[in-house]
Formats: sequence, C-alpha cells, structure tokens
Amino acid sequence: MTIATVLQDEGQYLSGNRSLPKSNSVLESEVSPVTMRFNITLLICSSCGVVCCLLLLYGLFKDEKLLLVPWIIIVIICSFVDISHLIYLFFFVSLAFNPITAMVLTIDFFLLCLNMPSKTHTRFY
Repeated sequence: MTIATVLQDEGQYLSGNRSLPKSNSVLESEVSPVTMRFNITLLICSSCGVVCCLLLLYGLFKDEKLLLVPWIIIVIICSFVDISHLIYLFFFVSLAFNPITAMVLTIDFFLLCLNMPSKTHTRFY
C-alpha cells in the first residue's frame, strides 16, 4: 500500500511532466528514476506475493504441496530485486551512512536472511 501511494504521488515525475520527485527517500538524497523503477518492480512482486500467500494458505488447507512452488518462486524473485536494488544503491548512489540508513539496511539484511532456505537436516536415531 505504501509503495502504491508513493507511485501514485509520483505519477507526474514518472511521466516526465515534473523534473523532481515529490517524495524523498531515507537512503537517497534525491529519488532517481531507477529507484522509481525498482519501486514499481517491488509493487508488482508484493502484489504477486499476496496472491501466492493466499495460494499457499489454500494449499495448506487442502494439503496440496504443489501450491508451495509459486510462493517459493516469488520469494526468490523479490529477494533478487531487493539485492539488486541494494547493489545499485551501494555502487551507483553514494549512500550517506547515518543511523537511519544503518537501521534500514540491517533490517533489510535480517529480512532477507529469514527468506533464505536453510539446509539443515535433523535426523532422529
């Protein structure tokens, strides 16, 4: 919802009718068109994620294991988009490291780690 609201406010900027965006970013001093494209991609991924979560819940209710696959795919895609946005921010936009930026990046790192599958196996003898 937040990204959709920001994109709605930035419609004039995205269409080229305004030279500067209305909103600001915690991570960037000035919001770039590339960041807006990442926001659009994240909005699409999040919308697909909601649908995949509903499919996952339905699959759990009906014991359909194949309905887990769309959720796994969308989590991988969202993680890839998030990592590519971070790479863009680190290498193409000089981040001003302050406590807020550090907190946002730390929370993002831990959320990415939660989405990574673990390969630990428990064996009972």
